[in-house]
Amino acid sequence: MKKQLLFALCIISFSQAEINDLPEGFPGGYVGLSVQYGTNKTIGLQASFGVAVPGFGEPSMGPYLFPGFAIGKRYSFKTKKPHTYIDGQITHLGYAGVWVGVGAGLVFMDGEHYKKYKYYGGWLVGGAVSESLIGEKKPFFRALHAGIVLPIIGTMLYP
Repeated sequence: MKKQLLFALCIISFSQAEINDLPEGFPGGYVGLSVQYGTNKTIGLQASFGVAVPGFGEPSMGPYLFPGFAIGKRYSFKTKKPHTYIDGQITHLGYAGVWVGVGAGLVFMDGEHYKKYKYYGGWLVGGAVSESLIGEKKPFFRALHAGIVLPIIGTMLYP
C-alpha cells in the first residue's frame, strides 16, 4: 500500500511538472527513503514525501521549505515489539545540504495509538531524530538517520 501511494504521488508530481511550466505550476518536492537505528536497539524504515513552498527561497537556489508527511515501521530487538507511525512534518533545507525539521503524528503499537512530536536535523544523507510522546517528558525514540532523497522537478526545484 505504501509503495503504491508513493508511486502514485510521483506520477502525479512528474506529470504536473512536465505539463505545467507556468510559475503557478507544481513547485516540486521530494520522495525520501531512509533507515533509522536508535533507542532499544530499534531499526526502522521510513518513506517521506514533501512539496516545496513557492516563494520561500530562490527557485533552483534555495533555501527550501517542505511541508509533507512520513510513514514508517520500526522493530525493537530489545523489547521484541514493532510499531508503525505516520507524521505530518515541515522540513527546511538550507544551504550546503543542512536540513532541520519538526513534525507531529501518531504511533501505533500494542493495539493502541499515541500522539507524538519530533524534531530532526542533519547534513546531506545523515542526521538524527528525537521523538517524544505528547505528555511524556522523556524522549520515546532517539536515532541516527541515513537516507536518500529523490527530487521531484517543478517550478521551485530544477537543475
